[in-house]
Amino acid sequence: MTKLTARELVQNSPMAFRREKAEGVNAVIQFDVTGSDVFQGYLTIKDGECTYTDGVVVNPTLTIKTPADVWVKMLMGDLNPQTAFFKRMYQAQGDMSLFMRMGQMFGDRRGS
Repeated sequence: MTKLTARELVQNSPMAFRREKAEGVNAVIQFDVTGSDVFQGYLTIKDGECTYTDGVVVNPTLTIKTPADVWVKMLMGDLNPQTAFFKRMYQAQGDMSLFMRMGQMFGDRRGS
């Protein structure tokens, strides 16, 4: 299996979106990714839909600043997101309740 890049993982987030876990959420999540796969892009969650857009949005609900390798390891299950956050391996700024819900909204469907 080909290893996905951080950009591909973020761009593909709408395919993993679980609308039933995002009821009432209208938000924009900005990603500022550094390291081996530098890019900026954002996810818009509105009316039960999720879309990805390249670039920067003004006044996002939540901003995630992360090295590409850290994001890939977290999404592939090789690094615990909470541990990485507390070790300051990446940053989240803005609506922390939205941040806490991301795992449910984009998470593994096997447990539900």
